[in-house]
Formats: sequence, structure tokens, C-alpha cells
Amino acid sequence: QIAYATSAKGKLKYVTSGTSKTLKLSRNKTYYVKVRAYKTMDGKKYYGSYSSLKPCKTK
Repeated sequence: QIAYATSAKGKLKYVTSGTSKTLKLSRNKTYYVKVRAYKTMDGKKYYGSYSSLKPCKTK
């Protein structure tokens, strides 16, 4: 799972589908991103904890 925001204290937007995702982001802007892993076993999802928030600058 992926969560991202436009500022370090901004509201996070959550992306939850599939194993990879392409996001439409603005150029030359810094986004703050955190991720977590999950695994499906016997029809139930088990989640890891989210990583810390990391700044990522787009090109």
C-alpha cells in the first residue's frame, strides 16, 4: 500500500490496489510518501506497519 501527501503535515491520499501503481504527480514538486506491505493468506489480509514519511522530489 502507498500513502502520499504534498506536505509533511498534509492529508494523506491512500493507494491500495495491486502490487504496483503509477501515480500522476506534478513535475518539480516534493511529495511525502510512506508504504507498507501486506500478504493475503486464506482470504484474509495481514498488514505490516507503515514506513516513516519520506520526501521524494519529482523530475
